[in-house]
Amino acid sequence: APHLSYLSTATQPTPVAMLSYNPEWDSMPWDHWNSPIERFMVLPSFVLGEFLFIFLSLVTLIHALSHGRVHLAVWVAAFTAGTANDAIFMMLPMVDNFWQSQACIMLTPRMPLYIPCVYNFFMYTSTVTCWRLGLSTLSSTCLTGLMGEMIYSPYDITGAKF
Repeated sequence: APHLSYLSTATQPTPVAMLSYNPEWDSMPWDHWNSPIERFMVLPSFVLGEFLFIFLSLVTLIHALSHGRVHLAVWVAAFTAGTANDAIFMMLPMVDNFWQSQACIMLTPRMPLYIPCVYNFFMYTSTVTCWRLGLSTLSSTCLTGLMGEMIYSPYDITGAKF
């Protein structure tokens, strides 16, 4: 059997612990709420980007609510998938090699609120936009992926600088 020491709960928090409270967080310097003024003084574009993505996520939520259950289901799925994506990658030792900046609103020491909002915005808008074009299923699916990447890539590449 392969060596699976990284699954040991003595050295790594379990996935269940990561979903609620992780004792490792006690040693991390973080707060759920950080002053936007203090953050703005250090890096204004970061604070503007954080609140822009939260705002855009709320705008897409309003859009989804006004367009029925299918749109709302896509919105919830996008938000959930974005949150799960980062949470799962934080739990996998092989790819647990990234940290998010301490934003104004933090869900955990490593997950700011704006991260699920970024995923939500690019996945929801790409999907709904392609639906409206009336393309075939295959064409719409391909274009949705390309549009999502076109929205996400500039954010991801720029984020690597900071």
